Amino acid sequence: MPRRVHHKRRSMRGGALMDWIKKAHNHVKSNKLVSKGIKFAVDKNFVPDQFKKYASVAGDIAGVLGYGRRRRRVYRRRGGALMPAGY
Repeated sequence: MPRRVHHKRRSMRGGALMDWIKKAHNHVKSNKLVSKGIKFAVDKNFVPDQFKKYASVAGDIAGVLGYGRRRRRVYRRRGGALMPAGY
C-alpha cells in the first residue's frame, strides 16, 4: 500500500501585491495622471501630428472613466429637525 503524503495547506498569497495595485490605481485617478500625461505629450509634440486626434480621444475616454477631472460628492441636508411629509 502506498504511503500517504500529507501536504501542508498554504495560505492565499498575493494580497500585498493587490493592495499595492489598488493604491497605485487610486493615486493615478486622484492625481489625474492619465489626462495630464496625454495633454503633456500632445503639447510638447511627443505625439506625431497624425496621432493627435487619437490622443485627444484617449484623453476624453480617460475623463469619462474617471481618470480626468476629480468629481467630489456633495452631500446636501434637506430640512432640519422637522421634515415635510413624503421625504
